[in-house]
Amino acid sequence: MEIPPQLSRAPFVAYTGALCGGILLFYRVGLPAWSAIPAAASGILLWLVLAAGAWKLPYSLRDLRWLPPLLCFLALGMAVAYVHQPLGEKDIPDGYIARGVVRESVYTSSGSRLTVDLLALSPRRSGEGRALRAGICLYTDSVALRPGDCIAFPALLDLPETSEDYGRFLFGRGIDFTASLPADLIACTGRDSGITAWAATMRERTAALLQASRLHSSTASFLQALLAGHRAGLEPDTRSAFASAGIAHVLAVSGLHVGILVVLLLVVLKPLDLTGSRMPRYLLVMLLVWAFAVLTGLGAPVVRAAVMTACLLAGVMLQRPGSAVNSLCIAAFVILLFSPRALYDAGFLLSFGVTAGIILLASPLTPFPGRERRRLHAMLLWVTVPCVAFLCSWVTSAIFFHSVSLLFLPLNLLLAPLLPCYVYTALLYLLLLACGCDCSWIAAVLDAGYSALEDSAVAISSLPGVSAGIWLPEAAGWFYLCGMICFACMLSLKGRRWIVAGVSFMALAAATVILLPSPVPPATLSLRGDMSACAVVSYNRGERKVLLMPRDTLALGLLHGKTIIFLDTNIDARVGREAPLSCHWLIVGSGYKGGVADLNLCFRADSILPHPSLSLDRRDELNEALFGPQHASCRQPIELPRKSGLPQATTELIQQND
Repeated sequence: MEIPPQLSRAPFVAYTGALCGGILLFYRVGLPAWSAIPAAASGILLWLVLAAGAWKLPYSLRDLRWLPPLLCFLALGMAVAYVHQPLGEKDIPDGYIARGVVRESVYTSSGSRLTVDLLALSPRRSGEGRALRAGICLYTDSVALRPGDCIAFPALLDLPETSEDYGRFLFGRGIDFTASLPADLIACTGRDSGITAWAATMRERTAALLQASRLHSSTASFLQALLAGHRAGLEPDTRSAFASAGIAHVLAVSGLHVGILVVLLLVVLKPLDLTGSRMPRYLLVMLLVWAFAVLTGLGAPVVRAAVMTACLLAGVMLQRPGSAVNSLCIAAFVILLFSPRALYDAGFLLSFGVTAGIILLASPLTPFPGRERRRLHAMLLWVTVPCVAFLCSWVTSAIFFHSVSLLFLPLNLLLAPLLPCYVYTALLYLLLLACGCDCSWIAAVLDAGYSALEDSAVAISSLPGVSAGIWLPEAAGWFYLCGMICFACMLSLKGRRWIVAGVSFMALAAATVILLPSPVPPATLSLRGDMSACAVVSYNRGERKVLLMPRDTLALGLLHGKTIIFLDTNIDARVGREAPLSCHWLIVGSGYKGGVADLNLCFRADSILPHPSLSLDRRDELNEALFGPQHASCRQPIELPRKSGLPQATTELIQQND
């Protein structure tokens, strides 16, 4: 009896790998879109040849039967990437009104940040409108806009010209442009009637219930993130402490939360088995899990868990053997088919990488795998799973966030048995709130539990050496990934060649780190699109600092040796009387009503930049006065060929205000 090839036991591993290869070939290698046609044609032609039986292949070459579908899925990956390729600035003509739907609305101390799905462009006066799909990150004043609101605003969009890390973050989230507009230029034109808007409304109602309850405000914000994926209310210090302690995954709705929910639903719906079939219970569980995924915003981790749950339960109902690896690859295939740029999203990579590592490595690496010692094996998995998760995620964290938590084990060991109990208590409390009952003792338990978790995270994050700042070349991450795949194949398929391949890839990863220069970005300054303040972001060897200067005043600041003046008021008669104030950047806000001549008399700046609050007419007026009518509507910083030292008195004032 011939043993079938191992690949045939989990075909979606190969299909998903081919799809990822096509996406990478289009985005990273830069192959043109038409290259998908010869790849698909080659696959179809080879399939016809093999199906006709013209070649009698020996058993060792029977894996060639997988080559035609792999070529077709490779072409599919390139085609999907082409459809979702990012737009360029030339695709957004001037003089148009952009119309879209708010996907996410985050309120900060310096204004609002909206993530908008652009749907169409319409001319301001006359002309033909056009349909367009793109993602926009829109910075504005604090506005009362909710996810699901339809808005219209001037299509003055810029490409994300920020740091490489932030640009990669925007690319992975499907965001093509950024824009900074005052709130009075954004009009709410209606409300989307789709399921996304309904889910956003339900999240808002959940958040309102928790905020109006007896819970402490910090606990309510934590439960919003834990149960509904709404993390806007969390303080930055809390996020930083959880990340340093290695439990940031608690704040993001993921497979852990879905698994806890599935166990609860299977137990609660057990009476449905009295009908004589388990199918109604499993179908209702799948339906409720997908409802939870929609409610939390259809993030990659929760969609992955929902697809895996549906596949495993479908296998049980159909009495077919299930494969966790197959289900995982189906989930990745579905997500990448509709959002191929998710392959560059840190959340997607962490979710699927950690889950694949736990499936393939956790149980084989745990001692005593025999059936006679199942309890001991399960107890050791309690320690093995967090360690495997760290091995599979630290490289991704280092490449995307340049920081790796080293003391990840203590709190994760405590959370494994306690978090399900806490989630079940929170769900019970939320259900009682929906019924109009605010139970004080349950609120006290939830407050105490979160307070203990937060204090533990803060205590661990304050320890020396709790995290390490690492800058890794991307090639090292790829070699490390290949090495981990080889070790996983060694554990499941056996064979020395996998050991040799794994060690070789790990050696290549180490050599890449040693020989290639560290990818630390150069020191840069950028003007953030905040409306309620002037925010200048500085990057120096990966260290990020933000200088906030208040509105309606003349403010001065110093960031990494660069002098910055923010002018958002009329110039006082004493300013620049003895000598013009010199600076590297002069940022002009909407509060300044004077002309360019006064700026030249009072300031000597290397660059003059308009603040996002400055109206479009004032920007054009500033450009035209400096360089003539041909430079009107210029979106770039205005470079002035004038440099001089900063007076000593001004330097002291800047150092005091920094």
